[in-house]
Amino acid sequence: MCYKLPLEPITHFLTGAVLARAGFNRKTALATATMTLAAEAPDLDVLWSFKGPVVGFAHHRGFTHSFLGLIFVSALVTGFMYLVWRVRGRSTNIPNLPPRWGMLFMFAYVAGLSQVFLGHCFYH
Repeated sequence: MCYKLPLEPITHFLTGAVLARAGFNRKTALATATMTLAAEAPDLDVLWSFKGPVVGFAHHRGFTHSFLGLIFVSALVTGFMYLVWRVRGRSTNIPNLPPRWGMLFMFAYVAGLSQVFLGHCFYH
């Protein structure tokens, strides 16, 4: 059953965080941060709104909300997390659990899918 309720960005952030804490965070370092950001990242298409409301409306929930587009969004988020990791001196909160970048990419894709599936049943 689908509802026509607006979704706030916090809904997507929390969905990504909850997914990560459901066990993904035990597989690799940085999973919680990666999945939290990746769950909201497809909404970066709102940047088109700077060109005007018509252009923004035309691009919202477009390519970044597709299965193919999520590959690029996931790569962007994983790359961002790699930069954060490098800037932090290659350290994580759990020293015995290193980041596994391929796994983080897959986790980012799963979190991005939450955006697609939540957006399918809710307007935002």
